[in-house]
Amino acid sequence: VFEDPYLLIVNKPTNMQMMISKAHPSDTSANAINHHYEKTDIFAKIHFITKLDKEASGLIVIAKHRFIKFLFSNLDDSLTYYFKAIVEGKLELKESCIPLPITRLENSIKREVTEQGDECKTNYKVIEEFGKFSMLDIWVKNKRAHQIRVHFSYFYNPVIGDLIYGSKEYGKDLLLHCYKVEFVHPITEETINFELTLPK
Repeated sequence: VFEDPYLLIVNKPTNMQMMISKAHPSDTSANAINHHYEKTDIFAKIHFITKLDKEASGLIVIAKHRFIKFLFSNLDDSLTYYFKAIVEGKLELKESCIPLPITRLENSIKREVTEQGDECKTNYKVIEEFGKFSMLDIWVKNKRAHQIRVHFSYFYNPVIGDLIYGSKEYGKDLLLHCYKVEFVHPITEETINFELTLPK
């Protein structure tokens, strides 16, 4: 959705792994980006500024140079991710912030809320309620892995399709989509703001 000599912004489909690994040697976001680099004669490495869970979809930001990624480390407060999600149940607070630290469980991909965890905040607003579900607008900075999924499952409102922190009752498609990213470009100092329409 955007490219310049320094950055690439990509719309990642659902159920696509981000990184190449022994378990996932092909069909990853990294494979697709490398193919784009080769096709367009770009001699660069992939430095993910933002990441999404395999099951989630939406915008990811990639730096083409390590130095650009380093510059982003000084711009954390300017980088905001916006998500739409559908969760189980109706939330008592229709607009709030969840400021709970999370940490990774030992020998597991799962995370949990603990006092010893990494600090993170999830801001949300309920934008629609239908039946026993709620659609949320969510925005975060300095996002942690599984942060949104852990925070809402902690209050018994897991994201629909979350097979790790929720239930299999409503299918296996995770209804979590990063529809917008906003940040200050580390080189041009312009405000970059890209927004996608919500997938069907």
